[in-house]
Amino acid sequence: MMKETTLKGLMTATINASFLLIGFAITIFGTTNNRIAGEHRMDIGQTGLLVTVMSAGRILAVIWTWANGGRTPGKPVLFCGILLMSGGLLGAGMSIGFPMTLACFFAAGFGHGLIDVSGSTLTSALHPERFGSALSSAHMYVGIGCLLGPLIAGTVLTYSDQWRIVYYIQGGLGILLLPAVALLAYPSYRAVPNEERMSGFDPFLYSGAFILLAMTIFLYSGSGHSLNAWINYYMLDVVRFPEFFAAGTLAVYNLGLTAGRLVCSKVMEKTGYRNVLLAGSIGALLSITASLYTEDRVIMVICLFLLGAFFGGLFPTTIAVARKLYPDRITAVTSVLVLAASIGSMTFPYATGLLSRAMGINDGLKLLIIPVSIIVPVTLYLRIKKIKRSN
Repeated sequence: MMKETTLKGLMTATINASFLLIGFAITIFGTTNNRIAGEHRMDIGQTGLLVTVMSAGRILAVIWTWANGGRTPGKPVLFCGILLMSGGLLGAGMSIGFPMTLACFFAAGFGHGLIDVSGSTLTSALHPERFGSALSSAHMYVGIGCLLGPLIAGTVLTYSDQWRIVYYIQGGLGILLLPAVALLAYPSYRAVPNEERMSGFDPFLYSGAFILLAMTIFLYSGSGHSLNAWINYYMLDVVRFPEFFAAGTLAVYNLGLTAGRLVCSKVMEKTGYRNVLLAGSIGALLSITASLYTEDRVIMVICLFLLGAFFGGLFPTTIAVARKLYPDRITAVTSVLVLAASIGSMTFPYATGLLSRAMGINDGLKLLIIPVSIIVPVTLYLRIKKIKRSN
């Protein structure tokens, strides 16, 4: 019989691998949008619809999970999430028209939402004694996927005009993970101690602390997804980087994201969750401003790395703060925060595309400084305000 620690390690590894796939899905649009737009004869605003429908699928998945009160067993949800996301990417690669591409991006987004909620909740269940660090470590693999995805895409697109190959590779890797997930016996959501089933609109939704946490993750996710969607386009159109180096810049940003989550996973328990949130928001504001206003290419790339590093801890740390405040509503808290993140990722990239069509991609991206600047006073308030833990 397999030792418990080994089994736990394998379950953790497959969850981390599923988060790696999320990183692929998040960046795949940003590295191929110019090719898809050319094939389907779309402008920058219309192309942004792909991000919108992917995020809409993610939102519906989260709502479905929430409506089930988090009582759906974790393994089927994780399995279906991987299947839908990977199948959606493969389908997008096989699509014969824009409507089919939209449908496939929606399926990939629905799978993304299922993995988000099930992966985060199962991680908390497997590591209840250090859930903050475990969540940060798990979400670090999203950053690794966001790093590897552009490198894979940049290499393929440097030597080939076939953008569909990128989707075949990244979707196929997800399909290879399914047998491992099917063979392992994951804990159900009920494994989270003392969790209560959410009925209707739970009072915690109206608490000031939770609203601010939801605002933080909404603004971060919207800004971060906009950068993932359009920074490659920006580097090609404004900075005039070659294809590989434009995709490489996106990889550098996501390398920073990975590094930031790695650091957070090591220090957040000692430093304090809310201290990490405040430091990350201030650093992100300084980095995004410097990266978009400098004319030096080297400084720009360095600042994008730093932006990713400061952004890196915001998502898992926000969930960890909420989980600590509402320990009896883990699934509901995770679902609502992922929903807030999904709404941000649905609206911001599309709005950035529309504004960039009217103003130009240079000015369109600079507008992202505004939501990032709002995060700073929100996290400052969360840091200095004494918040009572939910009972």
